[in-house]
Amino acid sequence: MPRIVVKWLARAVKALLLVVLIGIPLMFLTLWIEHKTTLTLPATTGHFAVGRTTYVWTNNAQTDALAPSPDTKRELFVWIWYPSAANSPAPPAEYLPAVWRDASEQYSGILLTDFLTRDLAKVRVHSKADPEIAPDVPKYPVVIMRAGAGALTADYT
Repeated sequence: MPRIVVKWLARAVKALLLVVLIGIPLMFLTLWIEHKTTLTLPATTGHFAVGRTTYVWTNNAQTDALAPSPDTKRELFVWIWYPSAANSPAPPAEYLPAVWRDASEQYSGILLTDFLTRDLAKVRVHSKADPEIAPDVPKYPVVIMRAGAGALTADYT
């Protein structure tokens, strides 16, 4: 084997080792730092503050064929965003409720949970949890939307 090929091969192996020994740990460190960083979503710009409330509506007339146990009634988890008074003392709403975050993390591996996705407990929103409806106007328009294709309702926050 010519000497120049051996030198080139040795340099290529050294470069590969540098990438493996330094680059990959550095990449995971960067991903971990990003995972732990707080993210604040853009502030609302309208005339009102935004309130959010949640409901679980149960259809007692139908069973859910996809539920893990038979005879489970069909349930619909509903999030409602609405205009609220700006000076409401209500606490901030969570981007994703803790119960949902825990369930999601339970079925994800450590790679996905700690490195490849953002810690959703660190996402800050500007809506408040269950404040009074803004009294300025007697009625407001309603938009009904359903998250689809595997999207979470929170993706539309």
